[in-house]
Amino acid sequence: MDFLIVFLCVIFVIVFYSLISIGILGALKLIFIGSYIIFNIFVVGLFIRDVRDYKIDAQYFKFKKYHIVLPITCPIAFIIFLLIILAYYIIKLLISLILITINWSKEPLINRENRKFK
Repeated sequence: MDFLIVFLCVIFVIVFYSLISIGILGALKLIFIGSYIIFNIFVVGLFIRDVRDYKIDAQYFKFKKYHIVLPITCPIAFIIFLLIILAYYIIKLLISLILITINWSKEPLINRENRKFK
C-alpha cells in the first residue's frame, strides 16, 4: 500500500511536469523526476515498514502509527523537487542571458564593419 501512495505522488508529479515543455536539457528533467521517485520510495519506505499499520479511507489516509510522517515527507520531497526545477530554470536563464550579452557585444562591431564597406 505504501507503494500505492508513492505511485500516486509520482503520477501527480509526472502529470504536473508534463505540462512544462521539454527543452534542450530534457534528459536532466527526466533525471529530476527519477530522483524524486527514488527519494519518495526511500523516505516513505523508511518510515512505513509494515503495510498493516494503516488503513485507506475514501477521502483521506488514516494511519495508526505514522499518521504524521507521510503528509510531511511527501510535501518535503515535492518542495525539494520544485527547488531542483527552479535551480534548473535559473541556470538556463543565466546561460541565455550570457548568450544574449555576447550577441549584443558583437552587434556593434558588425554594424561598424558594414558602415566601412558602404
